[in-house]
Amino acid sequence: MITATIVEDKKTIREGLAAMINATDGLECKAAYACCEDMLENLATDQPDLILMDIRMARMGGIEALEKIKTLNPEIPIIMMTAYSSVATAVQAMKSGAYDYLT
Repeated sequence: MITATIVEDKKTIREGLAAMINATDGLECKAAYACCEDMLENLATDQPDLILMDIRMARMGGIEALEKIKTLNPEIPIIMMTAYSSVATAVQAMKSGAYDYLT
């Protein structure tokens, strides 16, 4: 079973992603957070196999959180998500250690 953590500030998107993951054989949404700070606080306890994370959030942005995660657990794959298509943002995310980038 592959476990995922979702970090997305929009509740409907967060819940929809969790439902899709949980409906997929071999995948489980272990945790879903509305902000990066809560995810970082629980990362050691949750120990997800991968993280799906929005780039633009209110307080701490996804790229800043990505850099913090990589110092705590450099092996965890992080897939960045955004509704905004920006080559510069995608490049920044990948340079910061993102496994992939979805628009």
